[in-house]
Amino acid sequence: RIPKNDLTIIGGKPKVGKTRLSIGLARCLLMGEEFLGVKPAGLSKIILITDDQSDADSGQMMKAAGIYEHPNLYWSKKFRYTEADINRVLDTIKIFDDPIVILDSFRSATRTTGVRENDQEAGIILYDLKHAIVEAGGSFLLLHHANKDNNAIGVDALSGSTAISGAANTVLTIHHLQDKETNKLLKNQKERRVVREARSGEDFDLVATIENDNSFKVVCNFEDYQEQQIIEEQEKKVIDKLKRV
Repeated sequence: RIPKNDLTIIGGKPKVGKTRLSIGLARCLLMGEEFLGVKPAGLSKIILITDDQSDADSGQMMKAAGIYEHPNLYWSKKFRYTEADINRVLDTIKIFDDPIVILDSFRSATRTTGVRENDQEAGIILYDLKHAIVEAGGSFLLLHHANKDNNAIGVDALSGSTAISGAANTVLTIHHLQDKETNKLLKNQKERRVVREARSGEDFDLVATIENDNSFKVVCNFEDYQEQQIIEEQEKKVIDKLKRV
């Protein structure tokens, strides 16, 4: 799911569950539990940088996941693309042993650079940041926003320059499910569609449920979910006909 010593991007629209997915991943790596149906190769240390949401929300998510006071979790509440902040992260990586650096999010980290997501320079910034973290011995997980296209998944769903997705080995995108007839986003459902596109490892398109501890439990493949929707729609039509009879 997540390649070691490389860059993975988690993409999605606001409030869809990007941070919850990253917290679920951190729980998996700290405790050795399953993440999207797969156990980690081993336990890892986590450097979690939550710059894109409030400290209270981040703390609540970590407490729900049972990792708030975990000794192998280092929580930082601010990061900007500056020499001082980058050096601070690199120094922390050296203290830990092959940690995973989770940064939430690319937009907030580059806020003071004057570079916009659609600029090619955004890709250069990300390549440089990736190179620094990987060279120091870390694996890099970056949260990034999605564009406005509700039907786009994977790499096509990420906002900004294509150089951003090009810097990553793996792109995980998380989406609300949609009503089959109206295409309306089903925001009240706990199930999410999670898509993986990567240079290494197998791609997937899954439906998973967000649990109270922010873990994600696989329900089925998205293709199976669509087939079940068709069956339910056909059954509904039959029942409506019987009611009219």
